[in-house]
Amino acid sequence: QYVADAIDINAIRMLKTSLISYDVVATGDLMEGWAGPIGAAVGAEHRSVRLVWDARSDENQCNNWYDACSFDYSAKDVVDSVFFELAIPFVADDRLGHGELQVAGRYTRYQDVGSTFDPKIAALYQPTEWLSLRASYSTAFRAPSISQRFAPEFSFLQSTNDPFFGDFEGTYRTNIGGGDPTLQPEEAEVYNVGFSVALFDGDLNFGFDYANFYFTDRITFLRGPRVVEEDLKNFLEMFPQPGCTGASSGACPPGSVNRDDAINWVENYQDPAIVRGGAPSYTIVSVRGKYVNADVMEHTSFDGYVNYTFNSENLGSLRLDLQGTQILEYMYDFGGGNTGDAVGLQNLGIDVIPTLPEFRVVGSANWNLGNHSALLRARWNSAIDANWTAVDIEGVTYTDLTYSYRLHGLIGDSNTLIELGARNLLDVYPDPLSGAFGANIELAIHDPRGRMVFTRLRHTF
Repeated sequence: QYVADAIDINAIRMLKTSLISYDVVATGDLMEGWAGPIGAAVGAEHRSVRLVWDARSDENQCNNWYDACSFDYSAKDVVDSVFFELAIPFVADDRLGHGELQVAGRYTRYQDVGSTFDPKIAALYQPTEWLSLRASYSTAFRAPSISQRFAPEFSFLQSTNDPFFGDFEGTYRTNIGGGDPTLQPEEAEVYNVGFSVALFDGDLNFGFDYANFYFTDRITFLRGPRVVEEDLKNFLEMFPQPGCTGASSGACPPGSVNRDDAINWVENYQDPAIVRGGAPSYTIVSVRGKYVNADVMEHTSFDGYVNYTFNSENLGSLRLDLQGTQILEYMYDFGGGNTGDAVGLQNLGIDVIPTLPEFRVVGSANWNLGNHSALLRARWNSAIDANWTAVDIEGVTYTDLTYSYRLHGLIGDSNTLIELGARNLLDVYPDPLSGAFGANIELAIHDPRGRMVFTRLRHTF
């Protein structure tokens, strides 16, 4: 109990963010164009954000047994921007249909980071009442966060293998990092094309979209495992190993690295960010990571939807919806030959890429009759390849049900909404034991809480 009391820290962290924002916006018709009035919006914004981080006392003292190191700091961001948007009708004709062009732009200046101008151009064309065509192109800009730039040195524990000396047990090592005020902004180019069709007086609708996002200078924290892998690649270039079939830690199984070569490397050439103990074990003690602008990523996906509405005077209306997404690719290039496609993978070892099922589908039935309504919804995603288990992490279908009753004028001129429902109505639970380590639940796609029943009362005066 004495040991448990010594390491069980009950303390409070404080993260305080203060935001002050001023903006002015003007909208209206700018002038009369050849196909109708040209709408416009212009504006300016000033934003100031201050962050204060007060870590726990044990973190200030670098309690490596519990949660390592974190130090107090405060910093400020100041952002000024101006923007405009034009809505320009380019055709309005009974025979040729209707179309509108959107042209927009935003200039943003971040204190101590830099400035950018990001344009957007989009077009919507309806050659007939039942068909709509759309396309857009824009650029995007995201400055590094206050913590990514100004956080003082911190540390944490990270499972890190050591392929040089055959330690593949996922041993926890101290990882050290800190903010970098020289980080550059992330940038992206975004393309989208699609169409929508409305038939039977709008009762049947379906559409399709293709989207592409190309990111450059993605900000990521280079954690210990990636630092060691990069060091291994450099080692293999100087000391080729017959037992290593590639340049990653997984490609050098235990016993495949010549010990004399490994000792020569760690004593004379090793990345100084890796700190080891002395001979004979040369155990990794700590790894210093860092924030870097190293990532290039390209994300391409298809989105589709279809819905149909049945109307009846006596039975009300019933709308059936089906929406689906397929991720075609999520290519990444971190430099140094570290490339790949993240689709269908758990992606535990990549900081800036989430778990990515290839397919996601949501189907629903929404019924309305007078003050009554009900929603039945099913959510499904495809299985993914796990990082640490021998089999796929299964896809699961969750079913939700909500009933609502709306009252008008219960108290004066007001609206009252009563809801009863359940999330995961069928109490579906993923199999937690099918993986090699009994860790087959992935919170990005699974909900281990099981069935949840709720009630909600909402009153609007």
